[in-house]
Amino acid sequence: MDLKGEKIICCGQKDNSSFFVYNLCKNKTKILEDEHCIIYYSDDYKFYFYFIKNIFNNGILFSQLKNLSKNNYVHYIFSDANNTFITNFIERNMDFTNFDYSIMYYPGEFLMDNHPFKISEYNHLKYFFSSTRTINEENWFTWEYSNKDKFFFDINYGLFYGVFKVGFNFTNSSDLDVELNRLNKVFVYTKAENRVGRIDSVKQIENIDRFYVKKFTEDDFFNFKLNAPAIHFPNPLDYNKCKFNLVLETLDFTYDMTYFLSEKTVKGLMYNTPFYVNANSYLIERLQEKGYYILNEEFEGKDFENYKNFCKFMNNCSDDEFDNLYDVASKRAKDNKIKLFEYIYSDKVNEIKLLIG
Repeated sequence: MDLKGEKIICCGQKDNSSFFVYNLCKNKTKILEDEHCIIYYSDDYKFYFYFIKNIFNNGILFSQLKNLSKNNYVHYIFSDANNTFITNFIERNMDFTNFDYSIMYYPGEFLMDNHPFKISEYNHLKYFFSSTRTINEENWFTWEYSNKDKFFFDINYGLFYGVFKVGFNFTNSSDLDVELNRLNKVFVYTKAENRVGRIDSVKQIENIDRFYVKKFTEDDFFNFKLNAPAIHFPNPLDYNKCKFNLVLETLDFTYDMTYFLSEKTVKGLMYNTPFYVNANSYLIERLQEKGYYILNEEFEGKDFENYKNFCKFMNNCSDDEFDNLYDVASKRAKDNKIKLFEYIYSDKVNEIKLLIG
């Protein structure tokens, strides 16, 4: 297909950025699919989506981008780190007259100045969209603070990624609501591994009868290493088993200098069961700013003090107090999934303006 004088937002079909690029706007028309690419057009915003199928050969990918940008404006988005391609091909050889590139970084992972991206070598990087923010510390991701006009932080990016990574996008919203005879308990996974904060968090609940701890066998751990995605399949039963869920985030309250979100929080939001998230106050505040309800706000204090008050309540509350909290919290928790799906399938107008403005 011969495009000329058009605006194109481009990414690799199998790069993680494709989740977000495809859902930049809801209304789009498929124009072409062949062995090289898939092309859609947005009549509302007057730009093309261009998904390149073969992104694993740097030479072929570079040739396609170069040819595409000869007569069109092309904005290339990537998420998976390919430092060799960016530094050796794009930075050294691309004509930036009609070409820009940006990063969509929404996995819940650390950011450092040279990991996972060699950001100091990306001289022409247009924008960095991220759901992870590491506060300015030596040897951490300091690039953000000298490039504030290029760095865009939004916790919704990470929530979006979690939905697609776990596969919630293949379900209808109501499919996740498995109505069981809920136990008067708090469901929790307690795979603490070697993180000191999470080990301490688990110790707080290990002798409290209100907590229903998911047990894992040696078979479970062995098979998980062979087929990691399968661990998500029990979620509907697990997360609807009890009246409350406790989510132990990857980084808890002891990591008070980072915004960091993983699929664990996404799972909490995707079910009607009210949940408490054991994370630092920065993450909790960002979730509340977006309008999501989490059980933390029902208890006093911040960070570990808040968590201890939550555990203390679950240890000492009467059945009536437990049920009263559930009645209040369950009504508010039902909006979480609605808000998240509304964001996922809404038009990302701000990002579209930045990418093709």
